[in-house]
Amino acid sequence: MPLTMENWHWECPGTLESYIRLLTIIGLVLILQLVSYLRWVLRLHAYLMAVIWWHLGNFSLSLTLNSGKSEQYNVCAGAGVGG
Repeated sequence: MPLTMENWHWECPGTLESYIRLLTIIGLVLILQLVSYLRWVLRLHAYLMAVIWWHLGNFSLSLTLNSGKSEQYNVCAGAGVGG
């Protein structure tokens, strides 16, 4: 497309439209990266919480078994509620 007075602002670099288009693309990429990062952080947080609760449940279960309490508390401790 030849450069004319009607379309110069689309082909000439450094115009406001080209900057807005560039900033829009950069903004969309940054938003996608942020969403991806937040999903990764939430997945890691869920994994760590599951590991912590599992360890707390096993710790409570071992305390319950060692203290000689009834089996009812063992079931609760194994579920991570504590005994």
